[in-house]
Amino acid sequence: MRKDIVEKYPAIEPYIDSVLPKKDDLFLTKCSNKITLISCDKAAKKDAAAESDYDLYGVPLFFQDGNGPMVPTLRLIHRRTTIIIGLFISANTRVVPVDIMPRVQVDKGAIKFILQGADVMTPGLLSEGASLPDNLQVGDHVIVYAEGKQHALAIGKMIMSSQEAKEKRSGHAIANLHCVCDGLWQLERVGVK
Repeated sequence: MRKDIVEKYPAIEPYIDSVLPKKDDLFLTKCSNKITLISCDKAAKKDAAAESDYDLYGVPLFFQDGNGPMVPTLRLIHRRTTIIIGLFISANTRVVPVDIMPRVQVDKGAIKFILQGADVMTPGLLSEGASLPDNLQVGDHVIVYAEGKQHALAIGKMIMSSQEAKEKRSGHAIANLHCVCDGLWQLERVGVK
């Protein structure tokens, strides 16, 4: 499992031990609709707490839809700098995020729709205040940020390539897999009594 995550998200490799301790320290939760959540088990609580003042015990860190790839949760994306994402690098006392997945930005008008679970529409990625990298392909997982906001608001999967989105200028561009305020976001911890 750790190998698959590092293969899919190479930037996480130097931090994988603090994010996902050894294989026997993981807790898998099977949910409805073939969703699996991955979190740190009780055994990892001491180790995680020793490395950081924030406890990862029971926090869903990755989710998997059926046999698809492991995808980071927003709880992991929003984590403190000592844990991960953006895999922060200090530069002249500023903290600069380096995302483990490609980053897209929507305009302010798209925020309310995305937070209600809607897919990201192409116009919201191409208008002023938005940004869409040129190299994204169908099936790529992305972190969705919003104009003027510091934290990510969704995790998505590209339905059309960047090039196709820029040519068509309409339609669904990114499937909304997980957003702030959805059921996964509201699930703060799993396997905790």
